[in-house]
Amino acid sequence: MIVLATAPGRYVLPPAAAEAMYTPELYARTRGASVTIAPRP
Repeated sequence: MIVLATAPGRYVLPPAAAEAMYTPELYARTRGASVTIAPRP
């Protein structure tokens, strides 16, 4: 994951989900993530 830190805070990347329209047994999910940007000293 590439981010450009411009504002301090905690940011959350929600999980993604995908499924095949005509083949319901074909699906995938990813984990969510979070990143914390600390203020400059």
